[in-house]
Amino acid sequence: MLQVRDLDRCFSEANIVTGTVVSSHCSLSRTRMRLRIGWQRILRARWLSNEGDMEPVRISDQVTVVIPAEAVRLEAGWFRRGACRMNRWIGRIVLVQADGPDPLITVKVHGETWTLRSRGNVVGADRLPRAWETVNIVIDPEQIRLCFSSPDVMGFRSGRPVRRVGIGGPLSV
Repeated sequence: MLQVRDLDRCFSEANIVTGTVVSSHCSLSRTRMRLRIGWQRILRARWLSNEGDMEPVRISDQVTVVIPAEAVRLEAGWFRRGACRMNRWIGRIVLVQADGPDPLITVKVHGETWTLRSRGNVVGADRLPRAWETVNIVIDPEQIRLCFSSPDVMGFRSGRPVRRVGIGGPLSV
């Protein structure tokens, strides 16, 4: 559960994108969902099943995806496919804001028009990250939060929290 005092910082660094549900599978222990984000990217989301928190989701429903900046990990070096359980894409660093020990890095996903923000250093890099470097973007599906309503309705753009309808993940304020 998010604390109220950290609410503004968490949501100012959060990545908020809209996606379309491509597939959904609900088992006894886990719920898995695949979402189309942008032109060609598929985002996998996964969380523990809890019937009280789940709302009905159909194929082609529009949902808002909230990805915390801490959940976006950047890796340097050879590009590897890795396990299918992780979201893995190639991207390019656009901006580095080194305001403390953990820099805020903005990366553009290759082949898409949208960017993601990451909090932390680039794993495997031997120096500080610079703009225009190519990196692997890795996102853990269990860190992704989903909501039915738009970012404006949820209050992300207005700076004040409003009623949120969560359908997955630990986003509960």
